[in-house]
Amino acid sequence: MKPNGDFVSMERFMPKTKFSHPMDMQFAKDGSLYMLEYGQNWFAQNDDARLTRITFNSGNRVPEVTIVADKKIGSMPLKVAFSSEGTNDPDGDKLTYEWTFAKGLPKSNLPNPTFTFAKAGIYTPTLKVKDALGNVTEKSMEIKVGNDVPKVDLAIKGNKSFYWNDSKVAYEVKVSDKEDGSLENKKIKNDDVQVNIDYLEGFDKTIIAQGHQANMSVSSGKRLIELSDCKSCHSIDQKSIGPNYKDVAKKYKGRGRQIVALTDKIIKGGGGVWGEQPMAAHPQLKKEDVDEMVKYIMSLADDKKASQPVKGEYLTKDNGKAGTYMFSASYTDKGANNIGALTGSKTYTLRSATMKANTFDTQKEALKYKLEGVGEVVIVSDKSFISFNDIDFTGIGAFTIMANASNERTAGGKVEIRLDSPTGQLLGTGDVTKATSSPIKVPVSANVGFHNLFLVFANPESKGKPLFALTDITVEKEVGGVSGSGR
Repeated sequence: MKPNGDFVSMERFMPKTKFSHPMDMQFAKDGSLYMLEYGQNWFAQNDDARLTRITFNSGNRVPEVTIVADKKIGSMPLKVAFSSEGTNDPDGDKLTYEWTFAKGLPKSNLPNPTFTFAKAGIYTPTLKVKDALGNVTEKSMEIKVGNDVPKVDLAIKGNKSFYWNDSKVAYEVKVSDKEDGSLENKKIKNDDVQVNIDYLEGFDKTIIAQGHQANMSVSSGKRLIELSDCKSCHSIDQKSIGPNYKDVAKKYKGRGRQIVALTDKIIKGGGGVWGEQPMAAHPQLKKEDVDEMVKYIMSLADDKKASQPVKGEYLTKDNGKAGTYMFSASYTDKGANNIGALTGSKTYTLRSATMKANTFDTQKEALKYKLEGVGEVVIVSDKSFISFNDIDFTGIGAFTIMANASNERTAGGKVEIRLDSPTGQLLGTGDVTKATSSPIKVPVSANVGFHNLFLVFANPESKGKPLFALTDITVEKEVGGVSGSGR
């Protein structure tokens, strides 16, 4: 443990048991100790990872301040509603508030004021909270006025939750920006819009979110390069004074530490890697902007990142491996009124029409259990349920449920398909009889729009036995109805 703020690995201090997991600790400037526990599993869906803050105060404690704003970026005039909801004093002292919006502008003593910024600029509103003994805590945020975030709309024809393999998905992207224009009036070019269609095996919400952020970086980085002087020495794939971006991407592909060095080199300048011609320094660029530029350059090593048309049909082919198609569209504007480029985006994720039962969002008395040769199944009992959030029911005609009640330890039972709650609208029912392992098809009444899907299980005669084990739930298209494939 080093009080100078360095991280110290605690793995060597942990007991060598199967329950041990590594952690790091760091002191903050205010003396607080932050402890990061990585948990039993690293990276995605790690429920036992956590960050803990430890502070010590022997006397009156300072107020704890929270500030939020309904808008942080926009064109002028920008009306912003500020809130201090969540601000409190650990000792229960009465608090006073003072908002400062900018130098020379009126202040406010209201806990939740509204203020209109009339001129373009980057502002740093600050809330100062004082308790009865004079202890003060301040917190600030950044508000950018003068450039509106582009509006990006991505329309998917048909069902917006599922894809059916070997079927076409029709889509269309529309973009409008207050300062730049729109695709419709052709002031924004099709080539300026980044459209990515990515396939991810399985259905992992954490990985999906990371993929969305990566696609936004591609669009943002591309625009930042176009607005810089980089194009005077570099091109995407043609020889110039400096190396083309595709060659850079190939050279550094898979070399994470070298990628970090590229950001530093762009800002500070350098030479010697691609010949005698040195690269000029760019101290005027922000590190976070250069990071986005480097991410775009590195994306050129992956041909799948080439942008798709703004309107078209995409044929899904998952090669029999149920996964997720992520349709993502983004546009980065040209900046305005000394406010840098801003990115707008829209994403749809279409999961396989065959869902793994163990990917449920909520449950009651449903148990995940690993069976050798089968994988993870869900064991259900009387009055138990599982649910899946935000499912588009457009064009759905039935659910085929793969259940197994083939041994003496299970009782069989009924499956109910309901909307929005365990007692919500009943769409259909099916019976899983004892000593069966056949798919059960449950037709459902037509519904349109997004709802939470509930599968409720019942057998009042089960006498405490599990009813059956679930493996897969397949969504079937409505016969003669709207196709989720977009055809």
